[in-house]
Amino acid sequence: MSLYRNSALYLVSTIAIRATSFFLLPLYTHLVSPEEYGVVYVVSSLTNFLSIFLLFSLHSVISRYYFECKDKKDIKLLYSNILAMITIGSAFLLIVLILYANSFSDLLNLPVKYFYYSLAISFMSIYYHVILAQLYVEEKAQKISITSIILGVMGIIIQLVMVIGMNDKAMALIGSMLVNAIISFVIFIWYSFPYFCRPKLNYKQISEYLKYGFSQWPSDVCVWLIHASDRILLNKYQGTHDTGIYGMGSNFAQIPTVLLQSVNKAYSPYTFTVFKKKERGEIADYSDIAKSTGLIISAIACLVALLSMFSNNIVLLLSERFSETSYIIPLVLIASFVDCARLLFMYPMAYKVEYVKIKSLIWILSASLSLCLNIWLIPHFSMYGACIASISSYFLSLLAILYFSNKAIHIPYYFGRIIKVVIISIVVGLAFLLGTSMYALIIKIIIAFLYFYIILIINSIKVQDLYGKVFCFK
Repeated sequence: MSLYRNSALYLVSTIAIRATSFFLLPLYTHLVSPEEYGVVYVVSSLTNFLSIFLLFSLHSVISRYYFECKDKKDIKLLYSNILAMITIGSAFLLIVLILYANSFSDLLNLPVKYFYYSLAISFMSIYYHVILAQLYVEEKAQKISITSIILGVMGIIIQLVMVIGMNDKAMALIGSMLVNAIISFVIFIWYSFPYFCRPKLNYKQISEYLKYGFSQWPSDVCVWLIHASDRILLNKYQGTHDTGIYGMGSNFAQIPTVLLQSVNKAYSPYTFTVFKKKERGEIADYSDIAKSTGLIISAIACLVALLSMFSNNIVLLLSERFSETSYIIPLVLIASFVDCARLLFMYPMAYKVEYVKIKSLIWILSASLSLCLNIWLIPHFSMYGACIASISSYFLSLLAILYFSNKAIHIPYYFGRIIKVVIISIVVGLAFLLGTSMYALIIKIIIAFLYFYIILIINSIKVQDLYGKVFCFK
């Protein structure tokens, strides 16, 4: 299947779930207080970190070394070896974390019971990432999409039933996360049967896999620090109320990130395949990657601009307790766009092993800057300080990534078009200043149609071209 076809399948499945969750937000904001949401966002952030911590980024080894496998036997051996390494390492770390649970809970200003829930959710979830890495690299888009929809629908139903039926809304949301993690573990077992074999690890393989995984691991940890440390620090310095408001605004910022993640599931193996073909002399240049990257950035910029423009209209659907969210959404959306851009331009460094350490160093520096800015700004400016910290750290790391990615593999990106799209998107996003009246809403809708038409012209594409790329099975 093509990049566009696979991306469309991943995107449809993701949108089907995320859209449903998004439309349930007005209901949840009337049932769940900002303080309760604050606790949930802290647990969610902690769970994401623990998943990264327990995985050692070893699932990324599958994405890289799959292309070195000669036959199905090698593929099964690679999968089983990585699975064995993850299981041994994560079990050891889990025991250590349980022994020091009280100390970590006090440090995070989080009740210890929530820390135990985070441990359980994280451990059950890591295995799903392993099988997903295998399915992604094999480009089994349809299977992944159907599974994602089933898992997502079940998660939404379970969450809705628990939130409505339980008095402790924070516990209801966290409990539904645990149930969903258990279901994902069952799916992992079911899908992994064709890849199971007896692990056969030697010192050379262990060293090679650990070297690649650990070279990625600092980047993954730093990505978490950049994305989630703000909520941890908000909870510590400002309390659960501000954390809940900021977290609600971040839900909107996740929309472009989800778009990119859906595309990346197909884009990652696609770029690695193209790089490998260029090394073998099977293709002349990287023009297809340059064009695809420009289109993806344009799509994300459009989404960010439109969400910013209509953000205050959307917030009207939420409970009045979350009205402050309207001031946060445009800022977190800007941060989200810059974050998406740096992830898109990162692939040349991820492919060239000698540049993986540089990539990790960039993430470390970016995370350190973000953490320092959050510690400095959050006590004084609360949620707005967190937004400024994110935008600043993302942008500086983007500049570094652009420089070193170009040195790793030179790709002739269409930067002229990209800059035009970004400038026009910023102007359109400022239309949220028009307000929330019906007259303003009509003007915004007209601007949206004109904006979309201009973006198509800049990228020299037609609507029928987009249809053909997405739905063509050739």
